[in-house]
Amino acid sequence: RLPSKIYRALLFGKDITGYHLLIFTLFLIILHYPYFAGRAWNLVSEFKTFSYFFLLSVVWDFLWFILNPHYGLPRFKRENIWWHKRWFLFLPIDYWSGLMISALLYPDLKEWLQVLASFLFLTLVVAVSRLIYEKFSFVSSD
Repeated sequence: RLPSKIYRALLFGKDITGYHLLIFTLFLIILHYPYFAGRAWNLVSEFKTFSYFFLLSVVWDFLWFILNPHYGLPRFKRENIWWHKRWFLFLPIDYWSGLMISALLYPDLKEWLQVLASFLFLTLVVAVSRLIYEKFSFVSSD
């Protein structure tokens, strides 16, 4: 019950599903692998690890919509995604919160902005690739 309550708090009160429990636990295990493989652990590196966790959670969720044939970028809107109840500037509030938590946990803001820029660029490449794929394969996201 305790992990479920922690995950529910991380999801800002949304219901926890088996998918969330599995994917978040898997993310945390994968992100902690370097420590099990011999990398020295310290508090600063743990904060970085959790910063990556929050950043990857946002990117993963957004890419799920972009790559899902029932959504895609054109349908990434509040009215099509009922489980993200609160939105701000065309994105679910959870994304903004995840990004803020990630930035606060990362020890070097300048370095975090570089990491964020890299993720934004790669996410843009995926989104544009998906739009090109739809245009030339006669697949619609409706």
